Amino acid sequence: VVEDTNITDDDITSDNTLTLTVAGESGATLTLLQDDTEIVPVSVTDNEDGTYTVVTDVISDVSGSSLSVTLTDTAGNVSEVSDSYVVTVDTVAPGTPTVVLLNDSHNHADEAGDGSSESDNLTKFDVLQLELTGEPGGAVAVYDGGAAMADAIIEEASPGVYSVTTVSLADGQHDLSFTVMDTAGNISPAAELSVTVDTAAPVAPSIGLVNDTLGD
Repeated sequence: VVEDTNITDDDITSDNTLTLTVAGESGATLTLLQDDTEIVPVSVTDNEDGTYTVVTDVISDVSGSSLSVTLTDTAGNVSEVSDSYVVTVDTVAPGTPTVVLLNDSHNHADEAGDGSSESDNLTKFDVLQLELTGEPGGAVAVYDGGAAMADAIIEEASPGVYSVTTVSLADGQHDLSFTVMDTAGNISPAAELSVTVDTAAPVAPSIGLVNDTLGD
């Protein structure tokens, strides 16, 4: 398959019109089979170098479908059926993920940063720890204000549950967004989370006695 989207050579694609390369005797008539049933391709091009380029019609989403071909030469001899090429067509994007800020310090002294102090998405930590839930086995992308955060650390802690650690962020509001791309290359809608980072401690207070008797 020429358009094997996202991960090359995993035979999973989000493109439901497949372009196939077939090796065989030139000058023959090619018959395309899907799961042993003939299907009519949109086009077959004899490249005259012992290969053919075949473009299929739209193939419905399917998991592990077998494609094979036969060639019929000009004398009418029909080849054996080729080895099967097993392909998965997946055009459905993952659902919108959910994301939670774990080290939200919330106006309390949350030295551990374990998220136990409720959530207002205001934190004293410049490196955020987040938990994202989405389609298992995907690739998570993190954006800050629309710019990709390429150095964010992402680990799938359990199927569909991802640990996300951001780069160090400057004080201020950060409009974060998160997407999940599945193995076929379909990308989910973005989950959005606005977080304010405030690492600056208040200035040292001063104290004075107001009701000092016997003078000022």
